[in-house]
Amino acid sequence: MVQSRVVSSLDSGLSLRQALRRTLRLGNSSLARILPASEQRPEGALSSPWWSIPQAIIWIVTRSESQLRRADGVRTMAGVRRMKGIRAASSLDEPPVSFTAAPNELLLAWRARHIALFGCKWGKEPSRSIARQSDLHFRDYSGEACLGDETLYFNTHPFWSNLSVRADDCKRCWPVPAAGKEPGSRSLVAAHRPSDGEVLAFTEEKRQVLRAERKRAGRDVLLGAAMIHFGLSRKIALDIWNSAARDHKGGRPKNAKPGTGRSIATRLK
Repeated sequence: MVQSRVVSSLDSGLSLRQALRRTLRLGNSSLARILPASEQRPEGALSSPWWSIPQAIIWIVTRSESQLRRADGVRTMAGVRRMKGIRAASSLDEPPVSFTAAPNELLLAWRARHIALFGCKWGKEPSRSIARQSDLHFRDYSGEACLGDETLYFNTHPFWSNLSVRADDCKRCWPVPAAGKEPGSRSLVAAHRPSDGEVLAFTEEKRQVLRAERKRAGRDVLLGAAMIHFGLSRKIALDIWNSAARDHKGGRPKNAKPGTGRSIATRLK
């Protein structure tokens, strides 16, 4: 049976190596030893330094390597949402992230330059790092998760397919939550949570740096940077932003001195 498949592939004009690889993809794992290690497919998502967008979403929600294996082969965000038995990770300091919110967190981290997204422009060009734009969003298109404008006619504007992100970047931005403690106990992490003033001072400093570099410094970009820097959830970061006094134009928060305001640990109680 195996021999006949290889011969059939050779008759189709493929080289011997291509024929062997095609036969291996059809399920003949016994041929794996014929190919050099560099030509064999990795055993699942964990062996690859690159993750797809569905795999990154699964990691943000679950922080679980076993759940990540289940997403190997899932190509769309809708396919991720249809997966059964998924448990979102959480801790006393960090609420769970839903499948609906995870793509937005991924976008915020990308816009804040904490991760890099790679993809093929128009679905045809070689895979390259995608320049950051605030008007790009994830969308399922043509059977895979893509990045492009939120328009009715998606393929009439520049879009990127075959998206990938470095696994190490995802693990750094969304680490596995610390082991939970009994309610009432105070971890070392909680003891060193920043105050509202420290978070606002950081966002103001970040805003000035981005403005000096002539880059976008809107609310979502600054909140994303604060979430990554301090390890905050979006709810807490947004609560701090909304509770701050505004300047005379009603825009960005007034400068706050570090150390002032409620601490995050107090806010969580």
